[in-house]
Amino acid sequence: AAPGKGRLTVQLGQQLVQAATIPVGGTCTLVDAITAANTDTATGGCPAGSGADTIVLPAGSTQTLTSVNNDTSGPTGLPVISSVITIAGQGSTIVRDSGAPDFRLLAVSNTGELTLQETTESGGEASGSFPNNRGGGVVNGSVILVGTRKSGCHSVVIVRATGVPAASVRLISRLRAKS
Repeated sequence: AAPGKGRLTVQLGQQLVQAATIPVGGTCTLVDAITAANTDTATGGCPAGSGADTIVLPAGSTQTLTSVNNDTSGPTGLPVISSVITIAGQGSTIVRDSGAPDFRLLAVSNTGELTLQETTESGGEASGSFPNNRGGGVVNGSVILVGTRKSGCHSVVIVRATGVPAASVRLISRLRAKS
């Protein structure tokens, strides 16, 4: 710039954030994959999430949950979904081990959004007193189910509006309930 003249730099827009794909397998567990997606930090053997993330389960696999991960919305087997996450099940099953204590499989916070694709949820058992005894499969938040099956869960899905201003459930394709 010439003496006495200022320079103006204008940057328009925001930096693009690309979503991460987090494949479950090897040393990357489903628990670690959800944590990596929620925190955008590499966790266990999983790469860091980035923005809205897709967690990909091995095709036709079974993800067996044996213990309570957290008690945020009552006993829950997986970390609370607190960001935008798609779980691409590819015909997989997420199941509570029959010898495990009672717990729901998934919970979604008021900041989270979960899309569950082509996944069977089985054996979720929410217990205790209201509201913690609701939602053996999924409880709270925004949930989109795509070709997802619930099998042997205490209750299929409950969405509580209390403290969840944008709570919604959308069903795409079909939800097949099986006992």
